[in-house]
Amino acid sequence: MSALTCLVVWLCGGVSLGAAILMTVVAIGSVRRYLSDFSDVCVDPPHVVIDEVAGQMWAFVDVPLSAASLFVGFVLFRILDIMKPGVIRKAERLRGAYGIVCDDVLAGFFTMIVLRLGSAYGLP
Repeated sequence: MSALTCLVVWLCGGVSLGAAILMTVVAIGSVRRYLSDFSDVCVDPPHVVIDEVAGQMWAFVDVPLSAASLFVGFVLFRILDIMKPGVIRKAERLRGAYGIVCDDVLAGFFTMIVLRLGSAYGLP
């Protein structure tokens, strides 16, 4: 789903902060609804991907888009989402929908910081 999100970001010309915040709120609401319907679920269900979409959107908030930035953003987001270093792992431990969504949002946020720093220093 992250690759599809990158394609949509490219076609739309980027992501605004408002769009990323809105997607995060929608993701938390959707995951909360899912968890209320299936109360026996306490981990991140692999078939619920709206949290991945929200996180990937954060990766590209106000980032100058190029093929290189999309590729680096996609790969870095996936690495951070899988490895969950530091505060991302702590966010995953939050209860319910917040933990399911916040780890992806933080992975996207840190990806965005790296992409913006790279852009500021002239990297493509």
